[in-house]
Order: sequence, then structure tokens, then C-alpha cells
Amino acid sequence: MPAPTTPFAPRFVPVPLTKEDLEWADLPIVDFSNAGTPQGRAALTPQVCHAMRTSGFMYIINHGLSQAQNDRIFDIADVPFTRVSEEEMQRYTSDIKGGSYRGFKPRQFWEIENGVRDQI
Repeated sequence: MPAPTTPFAPRFVPVPLTKEDLEWADLPIVDFSNAGTPQGRAALTPQVCHAMRTSGFMYIINHGLSQAQNDRIFDIADVPFTRVSEEEMQRYTSDIKGGSYRGFKPRQFWEIENGVRDQI
């Protein structure tokens, strides 16, 4: 049963675009405009599988969500990173070295190269 009210989530404000000349990842673009039909879903299946197997990400277009719905998704997705206390994050930190990826991953857990630590 849907909730009678929408739970509060603070407005997510993305960081400004960089002015640096970077080599961006070339993400696959998948068009969902025909996802409402069995034939459309059948055609999408290999595209989505390929995107997830080769890059692990995809950019979906024509998904049918409004800008307000997209904004709300980003608002909600930001909550675990900005609204959870340090104490709670520590309590639910994953045991990555033990093989478990469930829970929070501490920032700067992985070394990328030359001593540079991750920021995710």
C-alpha cells in the first residue's frame, strides 16, 4: 500500500561541471521508448545485457519519467551519503576484506594508483 505522504528528502544539489579537459567515459545509450511492448522489451534485453557486461553503466533515454521524478530519485539516492550519522555508518560498514559488500564502504578504502585514494 503506498504511503499517504511523500517522506522528506533534502534537495540534492549536484556539484558544478568541471572546466577541466577530461577524457570522459563513453557510456552506452539505451532507448526505452519501446519498453511498453513485449517486442520492445525483447529488443532491449540484449542491449541492456551488453551495456551492463561491458561498462557496468548505461544512460537511459525516453524512459517516461518526468524531470520532477528524476530529481526526486537523485534526492533520495543522496540520503545515505549525506543524512546518515558517522556512528550509523561505522555500525553498518561492510567487511570488504572479508568478501562482504553489504553496507557502507569507507571513503578512501581503495588505492587507485600512486597513493591516490578513492573518493566514493
